[in-house]
Amino acid sequence: QMIMVEKIDLRTDKERKRDELHKQICDEYIALSQQQPTAKPYRIFNAIGEKFGFTKIGVAKIVQRGGLYTPATAK
Repeated sequence: QMIMVEKIDLRTDKERKRDELHKQICDEYIALSQQQPTAKPYRIFNAIGEKFGFTKIGVAKIVQRGGLYTPATAK
């Protein structure tokens, strides 16, 4: 027999807010990259950063952790 266990969210309020903000940033990246397919990723990161009050590097890290962007490796 399988016992159904209720899923419990152990995150703090601060963690929930951060996760929601990161989801909004990832959603914005998806939307902008579809609207502007020829735009370089860092231009999109910069635009999102200005909207949400982050640096382009901060946005890049959030989008990377979200699995939406992989930077080119250094040669």
